[in-house]
Amino acid sequence: MRHFIPCLLTVGLTYAFGLFLPWWSVALAACLAMAALRIRPWPSFLLGFLAAFTCWGGWTLARSLSNEHILAHRMSAMILGLDNPWLLIGLTAAIGGLMGGLGGLCGSLFMALIHPSTHEFEHSETQSEVEELTRQ
Repeated sequence: MRHFIPCLLTVGLTYAFGLFLPWWSVALAACLAMAALRIRPWPSFLLGFLAAFTCWGGWTLARSLSNEHILAHRMSAMILGLDNPWLLIGLTAAIGGLMGGLGGLCGSLFMALIHPSTHEFEHSETQSEVEELTRQ
């Protein structure tokens, strides 16, 4: 349940940014959401991927269903060499998910760079090195 809010925020930002900004705005949306909520790196990648995959997949599916997959049939035949619109929709969602995941990871790592004390480290030697550097 605690990961529902970052995922929902990322979906909302992805949709809002997608209306006015270029295709790569999905990475910006995930970056802002994960940085604002200070999610750890691995969950931020997964949440960004899931949110962007869902948003782009749903958006592509809605657009494709509205014109009875006419454009998707033509594009899949031209790009993939197969007449399979569902594969093209899945590929589009996967590309969006990858962009969202990497954007979320960047946002999380950026916040870890700015505020290292808010992120826990798994290895005690890494945490002691960080504590030593912050004392200097």
